[in-house]
Amino acid sequence: MLRSGRRLPGVFLDIIFAPALTEVGRSIPLAVDRNRLRRGLREAWRLLRERLAPYDIVIRIKRPVARDELNAAVLEGAQALRRLAAGVDA
Repeated sequence: MLRSGRRLPGVFLDIIFAPALTEVGRSIPLAVDRNRLRRGLREAWRLLRERLAPYDIVIRIKRPVARDELNAAVLEGAQALRRLAAGVDA
């Protein structure tokens, strides 16, 4: 899926998706910060899950995210998921 999926690139994250046929990495050193990012992205997905059901989605961290950038990264991911749910896939 990483090679064949479509991408929504951002400053902090890449959203990679493909038609459904199911990760946040360790670029964030502290587990508490990784979990905060995961929770924020899961909540964004939860609000859109019916419209995102046709896709398998992988979220790849492009670069290390500092603690003070976590909210911006969650916002970026949520906006990308909303774009995908609305049918804007590039």
